[in-house]
Amino acid sequence: MLQLNKVSMRTQVYEIIKQKILSQEYDWGDQIRILPLCKELGVSNTPVREALSLLEMEGLVTSSLNSRVKVVEMTESLNNEMNQIFLVLISGSYQLCVVKNITSKLRIMLEKALEKQQKSLDKDIATSIHAALAFDRCFVDVIGNEKLSRAFEEQYTLLFLLARYNYQKAALNREDNIKEHVQILDAIRACEHELVHQLLIQHFDKHVD
Repeated sequence: MLQLNKVSMRTQVYEIIKQKILSQEYDWGDQIRILPLCKELGVSNTPVREALSLLEMEGLVTSSLNSRVKVVEMTESLNNEMNQIFLVLISGSYQLCVVKNITSKLRIMLEKALEKQQKSLDKDIATSIHAALAFDRCFVDVIGNEKLSRAFEEQYTLLFLLARYNYQKAALNREDNIKEHVQILDAIRACEHELVHQLLIQHFDKHVD
């Protein structure tokens, strides 16, 4: 039985359940059975239900009228919605970079992120996905707006899951993702702002099977 500290028990349970989802112990659409989970963690159902409520707010689980909680289902609609959210975040952040005249700072951040992504090719899929998303995150973090960065972070786990799903279904390829990032970076170096936006649209135009 796992041992939990009494302090921030809801947070600890939340992190444990989220990790189970990330590791695919709970896969897309799987039911999360509260009583067995409580027994496994040695806690009452209160911190478990509170943790599940947090996960539902993040879009990772759904609950029904009969109190059944399930990991969110993978659908084309969900995939499209997430791609649209991140296109707006990334493309909008780039526009701010241009207005604030900080594209050179962004370029340096992207070059470092791309180098790390290239080194992740011989690592596991999870490491490669985190490295790929770190490239995308640069567009937001360079602005220095905490609320904007938090908006990215709040959707990060779901974006990670979607990216992993697409990699596993061969809808995405790690080498192809790097090529797209190289094209985006080259366009930023050339100050071809309209091309950057076009490439970002293509970058986030991914579909599930």
